[in-house]
Parts: sequence; C-alpha cells; structure tokens
Amino acid sequence: MKQSDSSRFFAHPEYHQCSPEYCSHETQNSTLQEQLHTCESEECEILRLPMEDFDRMVIESASTPTPPEGAFVWPTDMTKPITPFFAPKSTYVAISHVWSDGTGVGLREPGRVKECLYRGFAIVAAGYGYKGFWWDTICVPRDRRAKDVMLKNMHLNYKYAAFTLVHEYLCQFPWRQDGTPAIGLVLSPWFTHGWTALELAMSNKV
Repeated sequence: MKQSDSSRFFAHPEYHQCSPEYCSHETQNSTLQEQLHTCESEECEILRLPMEDFDRMVIESASTPTPPEGAFVWPTDMTKPITPFFAPKSTYVAISHVWSDGTGVGLREPGRVKECLYRGFAIVAAGYGYKGFWWDTICVPRDRRAKDVMLKNMHLNYKYAAFTLVHEYLCQFPWRQDGTPAIGLVLSPWFTHGWTALELAMSNKV
C-alpha cells in the first residue's frame, strides 16, 4: 500500500512526519489532551459519575481476605441511573487506550466524562452482550487508599475481562482479513507504551 493511500487511515495531519520509531503526536502532553468528542452535537453533555460509590466498593473489597475475581465496572445500560457494580470474571469488557487519543481524564475532574464517549464504549460492550465495562479513566478511585489498591492490581482487570477492547483513535484502518488492521495497530502509539503491553499480555482476548 502506498503512503499516499494509507495516510488517510491515520487521524492526525502530521502523519507524514512519523516513522515506525517515532510519532509526532506522541510528543504532546497527553495529560492536557481534551477528551475526545464522538457525536455531532457541539454541546456534549458531561456525565458526573458517583466516584464516591466506586471508592467505597474498592475499599470494602480490599478488606476481604480473598477478593473475588472480577472488577468494579460501569453499566452499559444508560436508561437507568449510572452506578458502579461488581462484575464477576468474564462478564465485562476492559478498555485499553492511551490518553493521547482523547480517552483520558484530560483537564476534567475524576468521574467527569463526555456522554458521547461513555456511550460509545457502552454500545460496543452491550453489542457483545455484556452489561459492564472497565475503563481506567473512570475506574481509578479518588481516595488515596482505594487508588493504591486499584493501581497495585490494575492488570487483573484485563486478566478477568471477557476480552479487551483496544481504542486507537489514530489508527482507522477498515476491518479486513488481510492483516492490515493488525499492522496499523502495531505501528500506532498504543503499541509503544509499557502499560498497554502489560494489558495486552494479561488479556485473554483482544
């Protein structure tokens, strides 16, 4: 595939400056990256999730002698109040991503996320028949004690998931059976980070 043909599958305009070893997009400060806007409306609603409930559940679970296999997740059903719940092993989807693609916290407070971004992940997970998904942007507690527990065991959220959904906004290859989507993913920023490598290694299915 010629570069002129393949470049349209990458989102950022400076793609022509990138190489397999370097991506200009990755030099940006991802902690300042605004959350991705995925709907057509210019005024997207901001969800205010009850992170205090999430913190409490993590702390209570940590106090048990043998924490159950699974994860505290958020629901795919948005017709009811959005509250976290415990999903046993293989009953939820884990999201793997990098903040530079706009799926991190950005400059918002923890638990604040664009409704269209949440809905997008919820739709994908629900489409595969799952009622919950784990996404670190809204699954890392605010409470210091709860946060320490979560970070120590974060890799287990991928191990216990039914599968891991990789979100790579900069790689927009159409799905084909010729291997090009896999090549695009390998050349993407997602494939260059240590934590995503761990998430990949721990996942049962991607």
